[in-house]
Amino acid sequence: MVAALSRGEGSGQSRQIGKAGVQTHPAPAFPPRLPGDGSAHTGRQALGSRGRARPWSAGAEKEAGFVSDISLTSNIRLLNAPTLKVLEAPPPLPFAIRRPDGSTISFVSVLRHLPGKRVVGEARGADGRALAKLFFGNNARRHWEREASGIRALNKAGVATPEIIAAEELSDGGYLILTRFIDGATTMAEQIRELAGTCSQDDRVATLLAPCFALVGQLHAAGLIHNDLHPGNFLNADGRMMLVDGDAVSGEPLTHLADSKARANLALLIVQFPLAWTLEPVRLLEKYRRANPTLTDDPRALDAAIQQARDKRIHDYLDKAGRSCSRYVARRRFSSLQIVARDEEARLSPVIDDPDRCMAEGQPLKQGNTATVSRIRIGSAVWVVKRYNIKGVIHALSRAWRPTRGWHSWLAAHRLQALGIATPRPLAIVERRFGPLRGRAWLVTEDCPGQNLREYLDPAAPPDSTVGNALIDLFKALSAARITHGDLKATNLLWHNDRIYLIDLDAMTPHTSLVGLNRAWEKDRDRLIANWPDDSPLVRWLERNLPRLP
Repeated sequence: MVAALSRGEGSGQSRQIGKAGVQTHPAPAFPPRLPGDGSAHTGRQALGSRGRARPWSAGAEKEAGFVSDISLTSNIRLLNAPTLKVLEAPPPLPFAIRRPDGSTISFVSVLRHLPGKRVVGEARGADGRALAKLFFGNNARRHWEREASGIRALNKAGVATPEIIAAEELSDGGYLILTRFIDGATTMAEQIRELAGTCSQDDRVATLLAPCFALVGQLHAAGLIHNDLHPGNFLNADGRMMLVDGDAVSGEPLTHLADSKARANLALLIVQFPLAWTLEPVRLLEKYRRANPTLTDDPRALDAAIQQARDKRIHDYLDKAGRSCSRYVARRRFSSLQIVARDEEARLSPVIDDPDRCMAEGQPLKQGNTATVSRIRIGSAVWVVKRYNIKGVIHALSRAWRPTRGWHSWLAAHRLQALGIATPRPLAIVERRFGPLRGRAWLVTEDCPGQNLREYLDPAAPPDSTVGNALIDLFKALSAARITHGDLKATNLLWHNDRIYLIDLDAMTPHTSLVGLNRAWEKDRDRLIANWPDDSPLVRWLERNLPRLP
């Protein structure tokens, strides 16, 4: 086991776990740390005093409380684990780290950055191209050991995964794993995006997902489970499906896996995909059972496991939407709340600082007593900002102790995202506060340029099969998730890139009561159908095809 290989051999040595086993190297003496030249480097970011990412420079490094190691060249800076640990923004590119033998390896891309924990990217060094995982911070050793042991367990079980090139403990407290870089491979997440909007009955959906189910069946048949089966951990390399992220692998290779564990892990896989695609997973389960025929066929138990996994997925989505994480930067102060998409933080800065000014300079879309909506442009970005107004003192007092409507919409959008139901991407939420009391709120989303269904659909004819199937899939997904929109007029459904996007989520409700769900469902259904003349061909089609709850 890797854990056994990494037990202490003295502070003056670093360890390398490679194909030849354990090797020890004298810990190399790092060159002295020198201040930078003071020039800003494009794309490099450091933390300012208020936690907002800003351009990387020597002055910014000092303000953040660290400096990086001496530059290897004018373009590549040598960083170390303590430096990387304090970065909230992705590290500068390109950058290098020093290995135990004194050589360096250069990161040329960052595929994933978890602040204070790890950075993953393509790297180049003496071993050629590799996928590098650099662990630092609390529990770094544990994750490093689990990553290496998990990859070896997959290899032993015959489950396809990129092999380890090296696993090394660095002298500065970091831990590095290099695996073979799979050139030309695409992730399942990328392939899903390419099929976004595809009808659940389209054969391409089953063709895309089936290899994942077969691979997980093979995993379970070998006595293993993977606790992070998101689409980004499946790689398609020339038609061969591979599983990555050894840190998430557990179990004992080549032993029997209990049905309850296999079923829970299979459910975890199912809920990663758009809900409409997996409501009837018969063909996908056939692929799984061919690889793992030992799992007892118990549809009710599987349904219960799927519901439990979906509830946990939604809970995790909503939890991350309210705090700083790899996707968001959250700032909570006495006078305000700000949560901003990390990858758009810099461009969103003027909107966060003065949303009303940006709205005034934008294109008005709605001027109402309770809400004001504008489309704004900043550079090449086009966004929609919705301000939730306070009508007066009484209204302010009635709303002050409750979550704002902006917050409700923010969470509703993330709930839909977790279920694979299309809605414009939520980018930021800003609230004015006085301690626990809430005032006005602003919600920023991506702009969806689609046409609303009131304008797009012709009442004199049924919808074409693409729109019709999309409507049916949408209603089936909302039904399975027990969600109602609350204001399902046709102008709140936008047709864009062969998908129906839901907007105006202020009244969206997840239901726990079947009575309440049935009542609200019929209102939503009737509200949509009422947009067109009675007894028109379109209305007759909607009445026949839009599902009712049992």
